[in-house]
Amino acid sequence: MLIQGTNIPIQITFDSDVSDFKNIVATMWIQGKQVKKWEIDDMTVSGTVITLPLDEDETRNFKKGKASLEIKGLNSLDQTVFWEEATIEI
Repeated sequence: MLIQGTNIPIQITFDSDVSDFKNIVATMWIQGKQVKKWEIDDMTVSGTVITLPLDEDETRNFKKGKASLEIKGLNSLDQTVFWEEATIEI
């Protein structure tokens, strides 16, 4: 759950190590509208965990309901990997 007006980051744990990925992009959607996008330089990648920072002003403006989080990456073999979409309650 994500609470409006907080700056608690989103942490995603993967089944395998993603620290060798050349790029990772995470996009958050609320009611079909893109509200936040992180590139690999905007996040912390550590082994099987990525941490997506948020700030209070951003989360204050998120509408209550369900948000979807789409994540894709470019691995060391230049293959694009798509992970299952996650749902976050706001």
